[in-house]
Amino acid sequence: MEVSVRELNEKLTGYLERAHNGEHVVITRHGKAYVEIGPPHEMSRDAKSDLSGRLRAIPGVTWSGRTLSGISKPVPLSGRGPSIAKIIIEGRR
Repeated sequence: MEVSVRELNEKLTGYLERAHNGEHVVITRHGKAYVEIGPPHEMSRDAKSDLSGRLRAIPGVTWSGRTLSGISKPVPLSGRGPSIAKIIIEGRR
């Protein structure tokens, strides 16, 4: 399904509900596809394992393996190399 940015703004809740229910909604801007929303996807076990291995390979970064929920403020990291955000984005490709 395609919808313009203007129509999305007018009926946002409805389109979010459709995406939540499994439908992919392509938002167009000036008649061209701009962004797509859809249901969240789960990373495969292999992708999660690969990502955690790559994160542990960064010097100075450690992780206990616990879920990161409950952290109230960002933990500062130091060192050289790619940012964690960049590693995560690359892992999604």
